Amino acid sequence: MRFIRFALAGTALALPGCKNIKVDNEKYDLSDLAKTWIISEEIETPPTLTNLTWYYNPCGAIEESNCPPKSQLCGVERVTRDGTTEITQIIPIYSDGENASRAVEGAIDENAEGIRFIYSGATWGDKAVSAEVVFNCGTESKYVSGADTWENESLLLTFTTPSVCADRSEKPRPPPSEPDESRGFFGSIFHFFWMIFVYLLVLALIVGVILFIRYRQTGQAPVYREDLESLLRDLPYLIRDFFRKIRETFGGSSRGYAAL
Repeated sequence: MRFIRFALAGTALALPGCKNIKVDNEKYDLSDLAKTWIISEEIETPPTLTNLTWYYNPCGAIEESNCPPKSQLCGVERVTRDGTTEITQIIPIYSDGENASRAVEGAIDENAEGIRFIYSGATWGDKAVSAEVVFNCGTESKYVSGADTWENESLLLTFTTPSVCADRSEKPRPPPSEPDESRGFFGSIFHFFWMIFVYLLVLALIVGVILFIRYRQTGQAPVYREDLESLLRDLPYLIRDFFRKIRETFGGSSRGYAAL
């Protein structure tokens, strides 16, 4: 019977090992898998029950006190007999201070999306142990149950993660296209003169309306200098009265009568 448990590693995200991974001129970040993955398998061996548990963190140290300090991949075998459990074997595959090494390679199938970690160089007693951890493209970051094997002192683990998919890898982006400076210059000039034209048109419309209102009030157009000076002096008040009349015309008068 195989079951999986997960325990978050609080310091794993800050440790190197899963960021800026380069394979075939592409860069990957496996931080979404940065935690202690615990993969356990129980085998009935009457009159005992044998449990082999693998602890793995692709980004840093695992949380398991029975493994060597700063281990990243380690196995612990426990045997239960008559209700008593004892540790019978510890299998260190990758940890700081050991002669083990980690290599990063692409997927075995050239058409597949994914990368692999190859661990080698560690010893278990007088035997050499190794491991291959496969990270395949997938919509979820998870361990693939049932795909692991432990044969001839070689371990195989498989995970899926969207971080190794082609559309999620950090590929170099093409440089931005250079803007057309000549077009931008003439476009700015056109925009400048167009805004001036609009402002002058609005000003002429306002002055024309004010002159019309003044003509209706006085019976003559302000064509003399004194009238123009008076118009410019009264222009802010005339504009205010003009917009007030528009507001009262379309919005209704705000005047009312007080009740006696």
